[in-house]
Amino acid sequence: MIGFFKSKYNFQPVIVIIFAMFLCADIFMYPPKTYHIHYCLPPLYNILSAICKVPKIAVLIGFIILLINAFLFNSIVISNNLMGKHTYMPALIYIILMSFFRSSIIPHNFILINFIILLIIRLLFKIYDKSDPFQQIFNIGMLLAILSFFYLPGVVLLLFVWIVFIQFNIISWREWAILLIGIFVPCFFLTFLYFWFDRLPELFHFVTYSLQSVNISLHFSTGRYIFLAGLFLVILSNIIYSLNEMERITIMIRRKLIIFTYLIFISLAAGLVNNEPFNGLSLAMLPSGLFVSYYFQMIKKKFWREFLFLFLLLLFVASRLFI
Repeated sequence: MIGFFKSKYNFQPVIVIIFAMFLCADIFMYPPKTYHIHYCLPPLYNILSAICKVPKIAVLIGFIILLINAFLFNSIVISNNLMGKHTYMPALIYIILMSFFRSSIIPHNFILINFIILLIIRLLFKIYDKSDPFQQIFNIGMLLAILSFFYLPGVVLLLFVWIVFIQFNIISWREWAILLIGIFVPCFFLTFLYFWFDRLPELFHFVTYSLQSVNISLHFSTGRYIFLAGLFLVILSNIIYSLNEMERITIMIRRKLIIFTYLIFISLAAGLVNNEPFNGLSLAMLPSGLFVSYYFQMIKKKFWREFLFLFLLLLFVASRLFI
């Protein structure tokens, strides 16, 4: 399978879709009957809840969003030359990692904010070495605000954007001010909308209740701890391998790879504060997918490629049987 993605190119998108259908087949046959959506604004929460009332339609919509995220992620990686060649391996790895978590195959707010994070990363990479990136930075600010409407703890991704600014040497006060203005505009219109319909107390209650409910809980079952240990081992080893290979790549690509390491830790912080900390870990699968894909693309020995791919499939089976 991995050898196919390292050589042939034309039929890779078809294989990715077929493989995604295979991984999600059990969810299509036995869709979850209940969904838990946390830290989502009441109007958006109501929309997601209405969609999820019909389980099979909810799974279908979630599957389509999963594919969109996978191919968007692949496009960002390839267009920024992070893999060294044209391939759909990042899309494949993203789907495998996300399929470990059932919340990634339904219209859950986690999969929706992954889409917004991808749009933010796409814009961040566009401002690298750009003299006047004011429009892109303003759009990034608006996306951060919209992200917080779907998942309030996602506001910590503002820290990620600031780190990227420092990494890209964007230190002018204008860019930082434009980012904050971009965040303010959607928040202002949202507050005005609640005020116009005389529901402003409801908005304040949502914010205060969400802040009071923030809690990091790592109390998992034994099976989940074993599963996470295996997944952590894979991701950590791939990150170490990628960082060791940085001397052979350009400064631009090196900086962009380092950005994804920051995103892993910040995504973990955002995902673990909700009432479903295990599913919240799916937020870290987006940046982790880059390092796993990079390892598959760059490793020379076929044995280690196939062994790691088989191990990922075993983790998938374990996630379905024991989690």
